[in-house]
Amino acid sequence: MNLKPSIYNFYFDTDDGKMGVFNSLSKALLELDPNEYTDLINDNTLLPAEIREKLIENSILVPSIVNEHEKVNLVRTNGILNASESVYRIFTTTDCNARCFYCYEKNIEHQYMSGEIADEVARFIVEHLDNRSCLIQWFGGEPLMNTEVIDIITDKLRKALGDNRVHFMMITNGSLISEKIADKMVETWKITRVQISLDGASEEYKKRKKYVSIEDAFNVLLNNIRMLLEKRIFVSIRINYDAGNYKNVTELIDILAQNFKGYRNLHVYTYHIFKTGGKEVADSLLKEEWFTMQGALVKAGFLSPLDASSLVIRKAQCFACSSKSFVIMPDGSLYKCALATNDKQACVGDINAGITDYSVFEKWCDTSLRAECTECLFLPLCQGGCRAGALGYISEHCFTQKEFAADVLRERLKILKGKGDRDERKRQGT
Repeated sequence: MNLKPSIYNFYFDTDDGKMGVFNSLSKALLELDPNEYTDLINDNTLLPAEIREKLIENSILVPSIVNEHEKVNLVRTNGILNASESVYRIFTTTDCNARCFYCYEKNIEHQYMSGEIADEVARFIVEHLDNRSCLIQWFGGEPLMNTEVIDIITDKLRKALGDNRVHFMMITNGSLISEKIADKMVETWKITRVQISLDGASEEYKKRKKYVSIEDAFNVLLNNIRMLLEKRIFVSIRINYDAGNYKNVTELIDILAQNFKGYRNLHVYTYHIFKTGGKEVADSLLKEEWFTMQGALVKAGFLSPLDASSLVIRKAQCFACSSKSFVIMPDGSLYKCALATNDKQACVGDINAGITDYSVFEKWCDTSLRAECTECLFLPLCQGGCRAGALGYISEHCFTQKEFAADVLRERLKILKGKGDRDERKRQGT
């Protein structure tokens, strides 16, 4: 059988004079000596049989007749056109009780969904769902500033679809959660997961959130998170960081560890919100920021060292690219992505007429790729990245670690080799 090196092999120098190879399709990571690497690139038939077999097993070597790019395209196309689950991100309101400086919604007119629109939203979802299940994401603004429509839509969807076909989660700043609201989340709204964003500890959080009327907002939020965890709601804490706050975020991660150690229904992760400065400076700083964040998460016990040095991103693009999923605004208008809701030209229709602008709809659900993504050996990791970025709504569309992937993989190799050494010592009883 004729074999060729995978087009998704990423090669990098290791710290001990060898060559690392990472395959972004199989996620395999191996280390080769210089001669093995040379044979892999130039004539893989010269490789020792056991090495060649290992490279085949990990898809570093693939049959010459295999079209890997076609396989990746098929996964992306299937995810866009044939998703088994629809996602509806519903804005109960565009108003918010915080004034985050980076918010992409700050220029959007404040609207509240009415009870009449809520009725129509539920009808639209039921009529367009076919045999799929759906995920409802309560969103805003701050979704808890308009709980009446959550009552209406939840009740109608549960009655029409049953609890097996409709699932609920909420994206909130967490400041308005009370005991009554938390009980309602569990008993009436059937919310199983809540995502809460944090931007720093104590004063940094206060400075960035700028709540309109909440004193001591940071401690209020810590209490609210504990309340949700005690009620067995899964809480995902997204820590937003940039060059201005990433050092303060390490303090925040320590505080979260001190307060919530031992909860199994908690996930803490960091999210880079934007670069600062020129490209060369930004990429260098981005690397420092990312490694600082990952190190803090490991130290706090929120990530294992191996997971912290991972380049496994996702198998498909986000829900905005799915032909079955929509953002629903308070007035009933339909968009594909929350990041585009400030652009009236990005509206694809409404809950009464359905899709009315297929040209815009197809931009979001386009299965093709930009030329730079087609040739990228990291394509299987992000499938073209953020569509909002590609369409110009934000500045970034590639995954964060792309510019320093070799550094991440070198760290991962060290951890894997250390784990292998420990396992061998265990086997030998030493």
